[in-house]
Amino acid sequence: MMNMWDYFHSPRIVIDNNFIDMGYIPDGYKKTYSVIIENSGTTQLVIKSIQTGCGCTSVQLDKTIIKPDSSAILNITQESSVLKGDGINDIFIYSNDSQNPVQRIQISYKVSTLPFLSPPQFDFGVVKKESLPAFVVSKIIKMGEHDDFTTLNRVGILPPFLHSRISVLQDSENHCYEITVSLDKDSPVGDIYYPIQLCLDNGMSFSTYISGSVRGELYALPQILDYKVKNNTQDTPLKNFVIRSRSDQKLVLKNVTISESIKEFIGVNVQSCNSELSLIAELFRNKIPGIMKNTRIFGYIIISCEISENNIIDVSVPVRVDATILHN
Repeated sequence: MMNMWDYFHSPRIVIDNNFIDMGYIPDGYKKTYSVIIENSGTTQLVIKSIQTGCGCTSVQLDKTIIKPDSSAILNITQESSVLKGDGINDIFIYSNDSQNPVQRIQISYKVSTLPFLSPPQFDFGVVKKESLPAFVVSKIIKMGEHDDFTTLNRVGILPPFLHSRISVLQDSENHCYEITVSLDKDSPVGDIYYPIQLCLDNGMSFSTYISGSVRGELYALPQILDYKVKNNTQDTPLKNFVIRSRSDQKLVLKNVTISESIKEFIGVNVQSCNSELSLIAELFRNKIPGIMKNTRIFGYIIISCEISENNIIDVSVPVRVDATILHN
């Protein structure tokens, strides 16, 4: 059993995405996706090894030793030359995190000569609030033999701080649409994840998403509170999280706002407030509806603080809540 000293003086591995949907990969092509591996612990995180479940999947990590509150980038490349149809591959990451020594990343893909989106998603990466607006571009490419691929009708509904523009590009081999998504200055601080549909006039559509993170003065660890609770247990689901200032200033809590979708199911208690804000989120399991099947709820907790020592007032950061009640 781990003692309290080891628990609070050890590395913690956090992976920003454990399931990657590569979407369609044209036959003979390959796609690369980047995953961020973060160390939220207090001692250095060592990545001992990374194993892939298929020779068609390759990985490249930019560093194997990650200091506390630092991160590394893992590039994952999936090739389609030896694949047919749909499939899922596994990647296993082995580290010195004694609580989670093995992390699994799953990759799903579809090998096809149908039109495809490249890159498969609109990823802004990490953007500083003061550098907005920001732009990212992707293309829907039509392979030559699909003559019924004609017009991109529309991009799905976006929140008010995201905008899209469609351009038509043509060359001798492919016809494609270029879609530009922009993130304006009114974007809230925190993670961005919005599933969208790109709809064609022949009835075909592409499911993809817009992702990224707007970085402000505050940040949360972890950024996502992931609850998975069995319905027939009496456990009280609790999640600890902290809010920190990037300039290491003292925080004064101003307000806690819980989004309407989860407001009656989540309670937040403050444990301490100094150079970091320590909180506990409690899931009120008995208030969540659903009897015969699994029930999922998700939303955000918005933490607003004042940083008077740095002449910054009323800054906020969102923490995403994703809860699943597992029914037998």
